[in-house]
Amino acid sequence: MKKYIALKNGWFNEGLECNLITNCGSCGGIFEGIRVAQFESELHPIGEPYWDEELCPWDEFEIIDEEQ
Repeated sequence: MKKYIALKNGWFNEGLECNLITNCGSCGGIFEGIRVAQFESELHPIGEPYWDEELCPWDEFEIIDEEQ
């Protein structure tokens, strides 16, 4: 099983584990996790953490393969 840990300057909060919902191949995947609102267009007060889904490239995550 793989873990996807959000990296700095990505969509989700750095250091938190996100769930892969859909693998979209080489472009990345649709992930869900916690994000802190940074823009008014997010429909949450700026600074508020909320659960979100987003299409993100693979390089926004540290991918840890726990299969031994």
